[in-house]
Amino acid sequence: MFEGHREKKAEQAAAAEHEAAAAHLAELRSLIGAVDGSQPLTSDGLILKSGELVLGEVRGAGLIAERRGPGHYSGASQGISIPVGHVGGRSVRYRVGATRGHYVPGDPVPTCVDHGIVTITSQRLVFRGAAKTTEIVLGHLVGVSHDRGTVTLNVSGRESAIIFSLGAHLDDWFATRMSLALALHEGGGTNVLAQLHQQLEEMEHASPSG
Repeated sequence: MFEGHREKKAEQAAAAEHEAAAAHLAELRSLIGAVDGSQPLTSDGLILKSGELVLGEVRGAGLIAERRGPGHYSGASQGISIPVGHVGGRSVRYRVGATRGHYVPGDPVPTCVDHGIVTITSQRLVFRGAAKTTEIVLGHLVGVSHDRGTVTLNVSGRESAIIFSLGAHLDDWFATRMSLALALHEGGGTNVLAQLHQQLEEMEHASPSG
């Protein structure tokens, strides 16, 4: 009984490994086709510039911006109430010294302000949403960081970073294409293709089915 269970688990693990290897092979072939032009990738509605190559596209991406939460007044005082007489049989009091204090803004909170399409090309990243369009030229990019499905891009000339929410399952996918985009932007097209072909050859030799 236990032997059969172990065999089944081993078969499932082998099948998952084979499926992952096949997916990686397909990805490498797709990237090679995109870079050498034999199977160019397309973008839905984005007008490309001369020599620009599409490397990937994500639909349903979120554009994240910091929005301040509710603020409050600090140091408020009720003051004191002084009786000043009676009007119409009712006691009248005068309050002095009351103050609302000073206003304290709420803490910044990362908030999704738009949803749209993020396109990665050999020249730029473009976000096209329902309300906003943002273009990041790779030559102006000074920093990229990932954190569980969120990509933060620091751009020269901008005080605040540009943040996209893509989903944690796309972390490796985005990192691969971002590295490829930067390498192509720096003029390493020939070297990039050589490295991709080398990776493909190694994986095909390692794969039983090729």
